[in-house]
Amino acid sequence: TAELLRDIQDRRVPYSTPTSEIRELFAVRDKVAFVAFSSATTPEVWVSDGSGPGTRILHDTCPTADCGYIPDIVGTANGTVFWVAQSQRDGPFRLWGSDGTRAGTRALTPVDPPPAVWYVSEGWSAAMSNRGLYFGSCTTERGCELWHSDGTIAGTRVVESFEGVAAEFHGMRFVQNRLYFFLGSDLWISNG
Repeated sequence: TAELLRDIQDRRVPYSTPTSEIRELFAVRDKVAFVAFSSATTPEVWVSDGSGPGTRILHDTCPTADCGYIPDIVGTANGTVFWVAQSQRDGPFRLWGSDGTRAGTRALTPVDPPPAVWYVSEGWSAAMSNRGLYFGSCTTERGCELWHSDGTIAGTRVVESFEGVAAEFHGMRFVQNRLYFFLGSDLWISNG
């Protein structure tokens, strides 16, 4: 049998979209995480433990009503769901991680200067492994860097810097515990 857990989009409240615009579901520990609009909030990452009261916004990453970017879940690894969000219009994009609880939710990347995470997506500029999330970032301030996150602030760090390279990361894939990726038109490999 099917059971309604929660009506994310309260149809009694006027809103610019007719539905809650729910995005893909991602398993994180014993819950699912997803991005949704609601009638009372900007797009946010939600979590559900399979109950009505346990279906709620995980963290308000954009406390203002003026965010120019919909949070984008990159994927899950080691019991952590990773996503990219902006806390204000024209503000820096940050990588976030959560174990599915509010207490276990945190911004993982620095603000000054921030790595470029706005285009992080699995298979393009990011890849998941049993060690966590790997992603590439190229900015004017930092240059091109390969990053790794195990889901903690301390465990989110630069793995490798590519001095003098002006390109973009793409095509990231793990094969037998080795990370293959393109930086521009050059193929690279890393053991992480």
